[in-house]
Amino acid sequence: MTFRWLPDPERYTHPHLSWLLQYAFDVVLGRMFRVDHDLPSGFRLPPGTLIVSNHLRDSDAPILGTLLYCREGVHMRGVLPFFAMREDLFQREAMANLLYACPWPLIHLLRLVPLRWLFGNVRTLPMRRVREFTWHDALREIVHIGLGACDPAEVFNARGVRELRSTLGTLPNRVDHINPWRMGALRVEVWGLRRLSLATLRKIAPDFRAAVDAQLKEMVCRLDAGHSLYFAPEGHISMDGSFGRIRAGTWRLGRATGEPLTMLPMTISYDPLGPGKTRSIVRMGQPLRDLDVHDTRKLARNVRQALIAGRVVTPSHLLAQFLSTHAAPFSARELADWLEQAKLAVQSAQLVLDPVFGHGSTQVLVAQRLDWLRRRRLVTCKLGAWQRRWDPSSPPGWLHASGMVRYLANAFADLAPGLARTLSA
Repeated sequence: MTFRWLPDPERYTHPHLSWLLQYAFDVVLGRMFRVDHDLPSGFRLPPGTLIVSNHLRDSDAPILGTLLYCREGVHMRGVLPFFAMREDLFQREAMANLLYACPWPLIHLLRLVPLRWLFGNVRTLPMRRVREFTWHDALREIVHIGLGACDPAEVFNARGVRELRSTLGTLPNRVDHINPWRMGALRVEVWGLRRLSLATLRKIAPDFRAAVDAQLKEMVCRLDAGHSLYFAPEGHISMDGSFGRIRAGTWRLGRATGEPLTMLPMTISYDPLGPGKTRSIVRMGQPLRDLDVHDTRKLARNVRQALIAGRVVTPSHLLAQFLSTHAAPFSARELADWLEQAKLAVQSAQLVLDPVFGHGSTQVLVAQRLDWLRRRRLVTCKLGAWQRRWDPSSPPGWLHASGMVRYLANAFADLAPGLARTLSA
């Protein structure tokens, strides 16, 4: 019997399982995020489209996926694209590496969780990236190319030897005698290649490049077969909120495809500094066609401009900017006046302003957001005077509220540096 809950079920290896996983992702994300978007009703991706987007959180790709396959009840109206995903998540011990801080018996159980099987059924493809190549990956690659019997002092550089000694105490005589599961957090440290000696890097390079070439070739085959592909041009999540440089994989895909490549920019913005579910705003830009994939600088400039122009300035961006630059006590009225001026400045700079600003008065928005910030201990109120309480030296990130303030302030300064300086003054 034809499986009617997915369009084009023949394009899936296991359509029933893929439907179940997509449905589960949609339900879970619906409980975590409130997604606003500007996709037209009934939108379907043209065949062979390369979707490019900024990369802020691990939730970016699942959010885009749930929008593109358009669930209506039990039916998926759109076709899920393929997703380029970091290679280490396809390894057998991926779950154990992600939750490395768990107790040791639980780590052994997590090593049995088959993430590769899971991701394979939601149309993901592995992509090896230098940054995410961890210590554990470097050890595995060294043994794979036949250097397992070598002395670690000959294989690793001074930094690598120093980190191994500080973690293990003493170095074993052979590289293949190093137990990665005794390395703790060091096992999952990124930039593993930076711990290797120059001679070792030269020996690894051919194997490393061959693996990347094979992965890109697989993605090109999918595009040429009429499938769509999601690809983050930055290559990794932005760690501080700024937009990173465009990596080589973007133009390498364009050069290898049989037909002229069409790129569809889709931007994601988040509004986390407020009550309720975290809001995410997805905007679709104009397709980029007739791109000169041989002019890498121009291609990177066009993709970057398209993605930066599509980002939305949310209330969280402006609140983060205010909290990061105003140390003096303020009233709710003063913050509301500042937000009104900031909204006009954002519109004058021809940036995209979050539609939520038009859903009610600024005073109500300020009252709701200040109450949330107070409960998260980012501000305090005494006798009607509000004072910021968060630590300005907090590192940017998504794990705690102070880190989100720093992250969003950096993102706003990266989006509109001149405007950020003006609002700070």
